[in-house]
Amino acid sequence: MDRQPTPTETITALEQIAETLIGLWRTTREQVAPSISEQQMRVLTALERSDTNLSSLAEVLGLPPSSATRLCDRLERHGLLERRPAGRRVIVFLTPAGRTLLTSIHGYRRRRLEQAWNLIPAADRSVLAGLLPRIALPAPSSEVDPLREQHPAGLAAGDLSPVEEPLA
Repeated sequence: MDRQPTPTETITALEQIAETLIGLWRTTREQVAPSISEQQMRVLTALERSDTNLSSLAEVLGLPPSSATRLCDRLERHGLLERRPAGRRVIVFLTPAGRTLLTSIHGYRRRRLEQAWNLIPAADRSVLAGLLPRIALPAPSSEVDPLREQHPAGLAAGDLSPVEEPLA
């Protein structure tokens, strides 16, 4: 009879899965778009969901508006996003080149995930497929996240300024 994992062992396994997925995210970006920084990728991903104004984009990214503007400047110079005035605001949106890049990234990542999925025995895949939607965490909202970890310096993770350099 198989021993059931303890809650701690299960949480550790979930952490390992999360770390693996983060690694896959980085590897994908490095393979498909090596000149795009992680912060710039966050901008593209946010715009994939919806066109927005710079203030809202900065809020979603947890960045000061000036940092979001600099990220958009770099991405716009490379033809991946555009800005257009809309009344008193400026709307930021992906260009066709930006959408094509994200499609390539998603395709690469999905192929890697399919390879890993196919290594799992069919019976286990069936069980896992049923469980995944139940353990998926909801996307963070713009409201205060009670699980948001505080750094020793008292800064929340989203309060740290981005380190930028790749798309100069």
